[in-house]
Amino acid sequence: MKLVYFSASTIPSHAANSVHVMKMCQAFADNGHDVELLAPERGGVSESGAAVFSAYAVRQSFRLSRIRRSNRRWGSLSYAYNAARYAQRARPDMVYGRDIRACWLAALRGLSVILEVHDLNYIRRSLIDRFVFRALQHAKAFRYLVVISHALARDVVAMYPGLKGRVRVAHDGADPVANETSAAEPGLGRAALRVGYVGNIYPGRGVELLSAIARRLPWVELHIVGEWAYGVAGDPGTRSLPANVHVHGFLPYADAERVRMTCDVLLAPYQRQVYTRGGSNTARWMSPLKIFEYMAAGKAIVCSDIEVLHEVLEDRKTTLFCPPDDVDAWCAALTQLHEDEELRLRLGHAARATFSRLHTWRSRAALVLEDPVQAPCT
Repeated sequence: MKLVYFSASTIPSHAANSVHVMKMCQAFADNGHDVELLAPERGGVSESGAAVFSAYAVRQSFRLSRIRRSNRRWGSLSYAYNAARYAQRARPDMVYGRDIRACWLAALRGLSVILEVHDLNYIRRSLIDRFVFRALQHAKAFRYLVVISHALARDVVAMYPGLKGRVRVAHDGADPVANETSAAEPGLGRAALRVGYVGNIYPGRGVELLSAIARRLPWVELHIVGEWAYGVAGDPGTRSLPANVHVHGFLPYADAERVRMTCDVLLAPYQRQVYTRGGSNTARWMSPLKIFEYMAAGKAIVCSDIEVLHEVLEDRKTTLFCPPDDVDAWCAALTQLHEDEELRLRLGHAARATFSRLHTWRSRAALVLEDPVQAPCT
């Protein structure tokens, strides 16, 4: 089908939501759809060429078009209006989007619409968004809502009972790793176990826990890849990190993948409150990209024991779960993986097998567009 995708993300940027958008558009195109991505032109970001696609390790298999978005107070509404108008002229078979206002305005123009949301805070962030979300539900052209976890589906339906039977769960995903045999890069020379954290560092992502682990286990060589949000404890600028921690900063997608592939173990030390770039606490509903990227890498994973993550990972089979705030438990898990190579390999192989079966971007793209008769909604 001909598909127009509405994005509210700045592309390119360091935000995970922009990765999600680009990877999903590639996956839709890989599944045979004619895809055009509409993204904001703002802050001097207007390029749409090969360099943008390369930054995300995405093939140029879909079109990226820019819609002007002002930085003024009503800029998001003007962007939504212009995106909906553009889509109407494009005459797509389906509009798919993560911009609630643009999706509503497209539905008012009679375009079939599927909206995807990743947390309830996005739906209720302002009076206008609450109004728009309620109005969208009653639009004839609105088909259904896509969410990233069963926990979020339950909460959405509890808040908006009219959506019962119109919410589809699709956990996030990742691409298969292109080169699974990447040679190890030179490390710090003191470590017996190479451990990685790959993902932006915002409050609640567990960087304090990482620092404590590195201090306790000097034989761990810890590699941290990602943009470090200002003010998060342990910022490299404070010079407070142990000597066995190597901070790479933000890396292009392909380079971050290479670091993942050189690690023995990958860590997801989420805390009980987990914040996004925009400041939303998503610990109750999250489906983190890093989890699926870790699974695709085929490495042993140690992950915080957060309820929603049990929807994807299974303790002792595809991960070792540890309490988010128990440094002793994390150190014990890493010590066990250090001493038991067979366990490391078994966890990694099982995680990759589960990923390949259920969580590629391509399979996710097929699921979210699948006929409701074949893939019923919640």
